[in-house]
Amino acid sequence: MGSLPILTLACLVVAIAGGIALARNSSAEGRQSHLQARTPFGRLKEVVESGQWSLAVPPILVLGGMCGCMLFGALTLIFVFGQTRGGWPMLAVAVLTIAWVTWEYARAKVDP
Repeated sequence: MGSLPILTLACLVVAIAGGIALARNSSAEGRQSHLQARTPFGRLKEVVESGQWSLAVPPILVLGGMCGCMLFGALTLIFVFGQTRGGWPMLAVAVLTIAWVTWEYARAKVDP
């Protein structure tokens, strides 16, 4: 079969683990009302820059896991199962999503 299906499933496990950690953080620490940024990516950037990794890692795991699942899932469709009619559009969506997430994080503003 190859390693692409394994990578796809591993990314799914990472995303699920991030979601579980995110749920535990939100219930244990309450809402992040002390954060000043207005956008979700701005809040994530603020948490990363302040070094609060217990708050930063779960959303990063969810984002990375889901983007990886989309990317490796599309590559699995194309190269393992030969489903090019569905795989190429899915790969385009995965690449555009990764580019959008990177763009939004880069342009996110952290209020002083």
